[in-house]
Amino acid sequence: MKPTFFLKLLASALFFYALSRTVRGSALVDVLGRVQMRYVWLSFGVSALMVLSSCLKWCWLLRHQGGRVPFARLLRFYLIGYYFTNLLPSTMGGDVARSYYAGREIGSQGHAAISIFMERVTGMVLLLALVLVAPAFRPWLYRHPAIQAPAAGAALLTGLLVWLWISPAPLRGAIGLYRRLRRKQGAAPDEADRVERLLLRFREKATRLHERLTDSARRLRADRALLFRVVWVTLLFYSLTWVNVFVSFRAFGVEVPLPGVAAVLPTAMIVAMLPLAPLAGLGLAEGAYVFYFGLLGVQAADALAMGLLLRLKLVTLGLLGLGCHLAPGVERVRPLEISHAANG
Repeated sequence: MKPTFFLKLLASALFFYALSRTVRGSALVDVLGRVQMRYVWLSFGVSALMVLSSCLKWCWLLRHQGGRVPFARLLRFYLIGYYFTNLLPSTMGGDVARSYYAGREIGSQGHAAISIFMERVTGMVLLLALVLVAPAFRPWLYRHPAIQAPAAGAALLTGLLVWLWISPAPLRGAIGLYRRLRRKQGAAPDEADRVERLLLRFREKATRLHERLTDSARRLRADRALLFRVVWVTLLFYSLTWVNVFVSFRAFGVEVPLPGVAAVLPTAMIVAMLPLAPLAGLGLAEGAYVFYFGLLGVQAADALAMGLLLRLKLVTLGLLGLGCHLAPGVERVRPLEISHAANG
């Protein structure tokens, strides 16, 4: 494991320490003691629908690439991805794992990777839009810096995606300008310093992302029926995320109006995605729920209990993925082998 993993693990411990200073243990015990199992099971049911909807979108996109994999088998790979993301102490995410397995199934790692990229980028675009517009359900939230900053970041990231999409040669101008400045300072024309090498690496990655964005947009424009299905199932997924949190609060007898959930959840989700903690934002996600639902007046112990229920469901999905990974019919390979094969 890389040193960054241990740094993230330390950050996760610090997030939980901060939560322990915010939430009294007795208050959390009181909240957990009033759990209502019918809502817990309903919450698990909503999570199952979320997984099915995401896997359905992936199935459509993979078939558009020419990859015909039975939905049940694809769902198996999807759950294996949850195992790698939520349980495995590895720097390799679940997307790489399921891309590897799907690529072996269809005989093309490239097509499998493109299908997952399209699945992710369509979901991210909608999430960024929700970070910008969803607080309108509670307009006064726009006056809070903790809403303004992620909204500004979402706008900036959206602009960056648009720029990478429409620019055929990202960073070419910046590299050319930097080279001219160095020549004025007496540097040799063919001499590249550390900054230029860094810019060249960024350009290579930006060019790859540009190619994937343009290819994805071209494929979706060419198949309007696929575009329609992808849009509505993405909308369905994020609608289910609101219902998921609403029902998870009800599991502890806490009633947070659905418009309130919709107003702050996208922002909490985007903050939880920051690469600061391992295992799907362990500690960071729970802290984000406590903070952002606190803006609506939700008690810290109530929000933390809800966040812990969401974490329990992620762990459960990870355990199901582990079972799929160990089950007959799926070749069991080490994470390092998957990483090398998917990258190579």
